[in-house]
Amino acid sequence: MALLPERPPIKERSLLENNLFAICEDGELLALWDALRVFYANGYIPEESPLKDYQQKYLHRYEPGLGLVVMEQDLLRAMAVRYAKSHKERMG
Repeated sequence: MALLPERPPIKERSLLENNLFAICEDGELLALWDALRVFYANGYIPEESPLKDYQQKYLHRYEPGLGLVVMEQDLLRAMAVRYAKSHKERMG
């Protein structure tokens, strides 16, 4: 079996394309992370949750059952990119 040629790493812009969490500040991402943990524990997003507005947007963008999955993936991806970027800056 032939190996595929190695590709360069994907750019941050491509990773965060159409990601509603990409523009969030660090404090907001942390609050959203806490809200995601509440969602995991309870199985639903309370009305006062900072995730509620995002939930509505993702549910309108995607078919039923997929909106919440994509919302979760996008939040985690935005957090990972932010962490990696700040870690890289600290390390020089």
